[in-house]
Amino acid sequence: MIKDRLCTKRALVVLDDVSEFEQLNALCGNRNGIGPGSIIIITTRDARLLDILGVDYIYEAEELNACESLELFNWHAFREASPTEGFLSLSEDVVYYCGGLPLALEVLGSYLFKRTKHEWHSVLSKLKKIPNDQIHDKLKISFDGLRDHMEKDIFLDVSCFFIGKDRAYVTEILNGCGLHADIGLTVLIERSLIKVENNNKLRMHSLLRDMGREIVRESSPEEPEKRSRLWCHEDVVDVLTDHNGTKAIEGLVMKLQMTSCVCFDTSAFEKMKRLRLLQLEHVQLNGDYECFPKHLRWLSWQGFPLKYTPENFYQKNLVAMDFKHIDRGTEDPKSQSFQVLEKHPGLFKLTEPRKAHYEGLSKFV
Repeated sequence: MIKDRLCTKRALVVLDDVSEFEQLNALCGNRNGIGPGSIIIITTRDARLLDILGVDYIYEAEELNACESLELFNWHAFREASPTEGFLSLSEDVVYYCGGLPLALEVLGSYLFKRTKHEWHSVLSKLKKIPNDQIHDKLKISFDGLRDHMEKDIFLDVSCFFIGKDRAYVTEILNGCGLHADIGLTVLIERSLIKVENNNKLRMHSLLRDMGREIVRESSPEEPEKRSRLWCHEDVVDVLTDHNGTKAIEGLVMKLQMTSCVCFDTSAFEKMKRLRLLQLEHVQLNGDYECFPKHLRWLSWQGFPLKYTPENFYQKNLVAMDFKHIDRGTEDPKSQSFQVLEKHPGLFKLTEPRKAHYEGLSKFV
């Protein structure tokens, strides 16, 4: 009935939030089925659908700039174009958090309408730890629309560990994890969940990053040791200090200051049987490295405290390793990159960067 009416009329047709090719094919697969001079506008989260259909033009909606963001936020938070006196700085903080995303600006603006300064401060403080539920639920629709667990795992890995990293480097690591990242990252880019900068670095909108991390946190809100990925400093310190890591943990980031005197024991990692991604900065470990995880695919250790890898430090499954040694004995410590050069049973000599031979290891930084 719709096709019968459209074929004789000049029409403007808007297909909003299309998620399946079958929807497009049924409505506009045959362009001859619509009157001459007609225009079809399609909105979708999946750019691949538009490529398959062979549309004439693709426009990617851009984030609002700072001025546009502030004005949109003001209309929702104050019901006028300018903020109430004394609220400009707070408004700018909220706008910065939203990162030019209209949905977030509207939701948070409406939420903060007629609230006190004290309540504004409380909301901003809370947002640093837990995203707004309305924004989270809307953004999570894109995550839920991913086809399989591998695409979802790639998204969560990037949101927790690989923002700002080289695409080829990340692809190699995640392929080593069995996630088929060549196609997986491409799908995430088509779904606008990840962007690639001109320098080939991966980028993700801060609210999408927070959405991914919240998905991980929600899996075990009160017991971080039962989450699949750990990046929050306080959570990691608690897990390593209490030695209560579990096999649920697949990735972990621990960053300390170069002057930190905090030291952990290698046995804190013993129960992390499925740990595959580990990033350490200026972390000192004591103990037997026999306890260290044996299934790591990526090990990044900036500020590695030793000149030689310890005995029992055999990592046959590594795909990429990035060590940077810090000589703490000097007054002005300088970093030097080291890589494995000579392989001996249980001992690997670290030396200046050059092509190395290391079982399973194919990438150095």
